[in-house]
Amino acid sequence: ALRTGRFLSLYAINGVYAFARILDREEVVVIFNTGHTPATFDLTLTGNTSVQGTFKAVWNTGSYPLTKGTLHGITVPARDALVLVYDGKGVSDGENR
Repeated sequence: ALRTGRFLSLYAINGVYAFARILDREEVVVIFNTGHTPATFDLTLTGNTSVQGTFKAVWNTGSYPLTKGTLHGITVPARDALVLVYDGKGVSDGENR
């Protein structure tokens, strides 16, 4: 999904940039923080297919719940990045992810 999936720009504020790549059932969110302090925020995933579940970090650490299209409490260290992958757990809309 990261190389060939659909590209969605999600966030670009105060030195933080986030985008998503979606391919079939794979969803990846990549977030860069160019600032000198950690960034903590909620991120709405516009255009994604997941209603709820969890995104887990594969670059850096953390697990972030997706509720009604929003990832809550994301923290990206200063001058670093965070790569999150949808793990499909917690889907309650009847879809097999």
